[in-house]
Amino acid sequence: MAEEYLDIYNSKGVHLGKELRKVVHQKGMWHKTFHCWVIFRNEAGEDCILMQKRAAKKESAPNKLDSAVAGHYTAGEDISGGIREFKEETGIDIDSKDLIPLGIRVTVSDYKPNSINKEFQEVYFIKKSIPLESFKLPVDEVAGMVELPVKKCIALLDKQIDHFFARGIFNDDASSPNIAIIIERKITIDDFIWFIDNFHFKIMLLTSKALANEKYLFI
Repeated sequence: MAEEYLDIYNSKGVHLGKELRKVVHQKGMWHKTFHCWVIFRNEAGEDCILMQKRAAKKESAPNKLDSAVAGHYTAGEDISGGIREFKEETGIDIDSKDLIPLGIRVTVSDYKPNSINKEFQEVYFIKKSIPLESFKLPVDEVAGMVELPVKKCIALLDKQIDHFFARGIFNDDASSPNIAIIIERKITIDDFIWFIDNFHFKIMLLTSKALANEKYLFI
């Protein structure tokens, strides 16, 4: 397999060149990633957001809920790299014109020893109702996709409730390992990746604004 290169930047977002992905993380170099959240209203009229359950083998935040699609742009890629990531992680084709830009989130993390992840995250919404059975999830990357009612997520993240149940498609169920099945699962606050900036709470609030067709959506 060919080694992957990423474009690298300074702290102001000025392009500096490219470097091997492993070196980028070892040295804590700034780079860009794509994050896309799928939002929709269900048949009951509830505002909903689709979130990905990361696979158990992921080096960072295994088994946690995250944006529906997230990934690195390889060196030289533009938004087409995000479209590629969406297809790879879901099996679904999307058009870049349907993406709703939310801006750039600047974040630094150190999920594992000797690795500093300094990202300019390009964050997007896409309004799209996707039947769960349509997803084709790569088992090494994605353990599931779950439909989350936004009001319940807000109540959970605000610690008004301690759990709720949500429907999703999962390939990590003990009853059928590596075979995707649609089931309901209990969701708790521990299922979400923890962020110091309450990022998921902000995304839930923005989802309701976007589905109400409000303007000026920024993270």
